[in-house]
Amino acid sequence: MWYPLCNSLGEPGPRGSATMRRRLRSSRLASLLVALLGTLPVAAQADITWCGSSVQSPEFIGVGLDGPGCLTVNGGSIITLSPIGSPPDHTAGINIGGNQYAPSEGQGAVTIDGASSRIDITGREAYANVGRWGTQSTGALTITNGGVLKTTILTVGRGTISPLPRQFFAALSGAGAGGVWEKTGNYSYAITTLSSLGESEPSSHRTSVWVDDATKTVTLTWSVPSAPVTGYRIYRSTNPGSYGEAAFVAEISSGTTTTYVDVGSPTTTGAPPGPDFENGATGMLTVSGSGSAIQLAGVDTGGNPGGATIGYAGGIGHVTLSGNAVMTIDGRRDPAETAPPATFSPYLIVGRDRVSQVKAGQDISSLRIDTGAKLTLTGNDLGGILMLGLGPRADGTLTVTGEGSELRIDAGGLNCCMTIGREGSGALTVDAGARLIFTDIKTGGVSLGHQATGEGTLSIRGGATVEINGSTAWPGMTVGRLGHGRLGITGGGQLVGTGTSPAGGAFLVFGGNSASVTGGAFEALISGQGSTLSLRGTDASLVLGRMPGASGTVTVDDGAAVEADLFTVGRSADSSASMTVSGGDTTISLTGDPEGTLGAGFTVGAAGTGTLTVDQGAVITIDGTATPQPTGVSVGGSVGGTGVVTISGGAQVLTDASGRACIGCTPGSTGTVTVTGADSLIDAGAFLGVGCDRDGSDGGTGTLALSEGGTARAVQIKFCGGGTGTIIGDGGTLIGDVLAAQGAVVSPGSSPGTLSIIGSFTSTGARIVLEVDANGNHDVLGVEGTAFFDPGTQIEVRVHPAFRPVGGAWLQLITVQRTPQDPVQPLLTLKVSEWGGGTVQTEGDLTTLSQPIVVVPDIDIPPTYRAVQIDIKPGVFPNVITRASAGTIPVAIISTPAFDALTVDPATITLDGAAVKLVGKGERPLCSTQDVNGDGRPDLLCHVLTSQLPAEGDGVAILDALAYPLGSPPGIPVRGADFIRIVPKEDGAGERHHWRWHRRGARGVFAWPPPRLQSMR
Repeated sequence: MWYPLCNSLGEPGPRGSATMRRRLRSSRLASLLVALLGTLPVAAQADITWCGSSVQSPEFIGVGLDGPGCLTVNGGSIITLSPIGSPPDHTAGINIGGNQYAPSEGQGAVTIDGASSRIDITGREAYANVGRWGTQSTGALTITNGGVLKTTILTVGRGTISPLPRQFFAALSGAGAGGVWEKTGNYSYAITTLSSLGESEPSSHRTSVWVDDATKTVTLTWSVPSAPVTGYRIYRSTNPGSYGEAAFVAEISSGTTTTYVDVGSPTTTGAPPGPDFENGATGMLTVSGSGSAIQLAGVDTGGNPGGATIGYAGGIGHVTLSGNAVMTIDGRRDPAETAPPATFSPYLIVGRDRVSQVKAGQDISSLRIDTGAKLTLTGNDLGGILMLGLGPRADGTLTVTGEGSELRIDAGGLNCCMTIGREGSGALTVDAGARLIFTDIKTGGVSLGHQATGEGTLSIRGGATVEINGSTAWPGMTVGRLGHGRLGITGGGQLVGTGTSPAGGAFLVFGGNSASVTGGAFEALISGQGSTLSLRGTDASLVLGRMPGASGTVTVDDGAAVEADLFTVGRSADSSASMTVSGGDTTISLTGDPEGTLGAGFTVGAAGTGTLTVDQGAVITIDGTATPQPTGVSVGGSVGGTGVVTISGGAQVLTDASGRACIGCTPGSTGTVTVTGADSLIDAGAFLGVGCDRDGSDGGTGTLALSEGGTARAVQIKFCGGGTGTIIGDGGTLIGDVLAAQGAVVSPGSSPGTLSIIGSFTSTGARIVLEVDANGNHDVLGVEGTAFFDPGTQIEVRVHPAFRPVGGAWLQLITVQRTPQDPVQPLLTLKVSEWGGGTVQTEGDLTTLSQPIVVVPDIDIPPTYRAVQIDIKPGVFPNVITRASAGTIPVAIISTPAFDALTVDPATITLDGAAVKLVGKGERPLCSTQDVNGDGRPDLLCHVLTSQLPAEGDGVAILDALAYPLGSPPGIPVRGADFIRIVPKEDGAGERHHWRWHRRGARGVFAWPPPRLQSMR
């Protein structure tokens, strides 16, 4: 039977089949075969053999179209297929296995064997199809021992799809045209066709338009396909910028319509359904042995640039290159040609469009390059493209394995280079010393999990190498652009990115890129001795959580190494990223480029949420000596950013001497750094700011926690108050000159512990919190060097109510030792009463504080409450209360620089349930203003009814009330506590207050609300 001529997609050609049928009438078939073979050397003609279902002509060969068929070319034989007649865009080709127009069960097998044996196919879109149609059809092509196939387009494993529109455009109308868009922005469109074969796949036929005015409309135009169709369906992205999320817009019931006007009406969500492709064939291509080759070359006269598709439209394809065989896809054209510019790039696609429902999950299209084989894709002026998993539900795998095996993509132009899991699923493995090389990338790079439905995996292992080289700005890789991306570098594998442009070096980003609007999911593992990620060039960067919505983890462990200029964890708002660096020989080296503008270092929680864990002896080094730009670490980088860094198990983060680091760097950011365990260290270089920026100005909320031998070191360490800088020491050490500014918090123990400072310590109004637990374990702030506390310093001692040592106890809480040879001098000592609580003794600067040192019970404060200081029976300690007596006890709420006690509503005050006494006809709370502690601030002194106190107590009385601070929401709950001793009868008035002096300010009647709050009431 006659098999009609096909174009580049394998569809019937424009010339029809009548002429060709006349050529192949049975009376002429023998003469045509003679004509075909007449071009071969006589000795070689006997080495071309046929069997079974086969059709031959000067421009077409069909083998196993609807039954078994075979063709063998060996002994140096040559078959040449070329178009006959005009016009010049006629095509030629070979089909192996399967028939488009019947429920085919064709089985075709072609072998090209031996040096100089070859099949050459020429023409504008010369093609070779292996496994063409039919679910039971198979095609096999074997090229061995130096055999060669030369053509332009290769398809291995193919089904049939509805015809596709050749062109698709979008244009925006003027304002006021009737648009009803809910949102403006960039929208992408897809069009599919409807025919007896189902609905076509839209993945390669998209356009986009920027809608800048909600009243505008979008006019879509397209060209009618050459084959009949019954209608079209239009799809649009659900939100501006969400390229991979398609939604149904409209169905057009006429196959001749070529326009549609979209006014922006709400869409029906859901991806295009697409056909089932139940008629996909299976194709097998094997190329082996030195000199054996597949040569796919573009056409100089403006035709197809060349390409291969393995597994298309429901077909399943398997290709194996082995034993030093070579496959080339060359899209370059003769520079002397005056052909029109290229319209698309040469390509290699593994797994295109939907998998057949019949075969889904049973098999995945694949390409394997092993035992020294090589595949080279050379781009034209638009570049070159490799894709795995193109289209929803498409699956494709590519394996490059073995020493000497190589996949090379020479980009040459734009639109480079590789997408793994575009809308479907793709997996690429480079193994056992093989190489994957990208050269001369000008735009783009590698994308894993490209669209929202895409899943892409790249595994580099067993000493294999992947090189990404670019000559223009920012060549690199995106993992989880909109979909799910996975990267593995293990077993000595290497990923090396190099950018030679001064405008930007290589990059590796996780969770979106600058063109994706949002980010996808990602995960990466870089593990094992010799496993390396190396990014080179100006400002070479590693970024986790590049765009909003991105989330994922990256792990570097077990002796792996990472080299770059910078890395960021949690870059964009609404991103969430974590990075773990673990193991004794595991290293990250950040080195600034002399021509760079970003310096060297890392940021955790730039604008999103970032977590960095460095443990088990891993080391991160930052060396910016070669760059004049800033060097160092930022944790909680900008407004909304939240960064958490944990350094443990002897791990270290080391910055050069000029480095500068900040924790909670910008107002509105939050940063926390924990250094725990012996030999664990963060060395920030010249400056470390907590609650400050790198220049020492007030920033956000910063916390530095040191415990169990953890150390932080810098020439200068500053805790800013305006940005709330906090140091928590629990057996940790600060090395450097430490400055705690007004509003900063110094807490030597998260649970009672010691904070050692080697250098100097200066407090200019900082708040120092010291704790004593139920067993008498207590905080110590120990300074080896010099210590200075200005009068504005605030010190609060929190004692657990259960600590009631028999006979009392003396605890040294702040000490100074000028040199290791000098004796330790106590500056603050707490005398604990056997009834709980206590008094303090001070030396040096601590005797001149303007804010008295307070000793308070250590109680839990709910997160919605504000902690306040109170004093029961001011001026007396211990606070003995006779429960049986009538009357009241005085309770003072203390004003501080951060809290005005006069904003408390007396009517809301309770002390262990007892209320304030009411007096006068108006039943006014019995309260007054008084500076009870002599700090110059008016405190609120109220009298609480003794009779309402509980009969027994636990040594602590808790005050609750509501406050109305200016500029805050009304009715903020506040809580404070003080030590008490309840006795059945008068047992003495106490001895001495826990403040060291008893100055009293002028007393005044307190009327609620005070004048400055009346406007709020």
